[in-house]
Amino acid sequence: MTALVLITIDSKGQQHPLHIGSGTFVSISNIFGILTAAHVVKKLIREKSFERPYLLGLTLNDYPQRYAIHSNSIEPIIIANGQIESDGPDLGFIVLPNSERGTIEARKNFHNLDRKREYILGTPPKFDQGLWAICGVPDEKTIDKPPEINLNPHRRFFTLTGFGSIRGTYTFGEYDYCDFRVEYNSSPNIPDNFGGISGGGLWQIPLRKSSEQTIEPIEYILSGVAFYQTERTGLYRWVKCHGRNSIYDMAYSFITENRKPKTNSRVGCAPLPYYYLG
Repeated sequence: MTALVLITIDSKGQQHPLHIGSGTFVSISNIFGILTAAHVVKKLIREKSFERPYLLGLTLNDYPQRYAIHSNSIEPIIIANGQIESDGPDLGFIVLPNSERGTIEARKNFHNLDRKREYILGTPPKFDQGLWAICGVPDEKTIDKPPEINLNPHRRFFTLTGFGSIRGTYTFGEYDYCDFRVEYNSSPNIPDNFGGISGGGLWQIPLRKSSEQTIEPIEYILSGVAFYQTERTGLYRWVKCHGRNSIYDMAYSFITENRKPKTNSRVGCAPLPYYYLG
């Protein structure tokens, strides 16, 4: 999982970072990239339409870092984007250059969609098995930090892994959806606003009892992509997500049929500000 930071560069060479969403590192038939929401990808495409370079900052560590990829080396693509924001579909993908694969894999795992595709589209775990978690980077938790010892001014991002439940799945057109319930009395760290989590992953975690009689996870299954939040009503709000078929069938087929791996080397750029994921 990563925050997605659009870093624009003005005429004086100054960099201006903007947190635009979240994403999950995935691999599909030797194509490596970031699965996210279409409305997040559209912000990168819009910037490219101005015919000016930008950087895509990614958060790979839980300590201060400098990492971004030049816009010439990535390919943001829209898989599906509906007319009504709350209805979807809303799926996007950012193809990453193979030259950056090693750097990213040293710190993050690419979730291999090929490995689980047949299983997920065939006989996946039932929806009432185990835990459900949503992972993303809420923008309201982002903090601009002043200079510290050995650190320039920097920006700190907060990674949220929130546990909850879903209320079943449903299909609209060719895409499937599920709604993740946020319960505000379950933790003091739940953000008031889930903006910035768009594109983040929804995960199912089936559980089992070990021989030592402890509860442990069997596996972690990427089962959704967040793209819309409802208004909060009392203690509850729902985060709307694409479901399994949208990922392992629709997105998978679109990417394998329309895209090839990027091979560009990273383009040189000015020194980056620090980005911190905590």
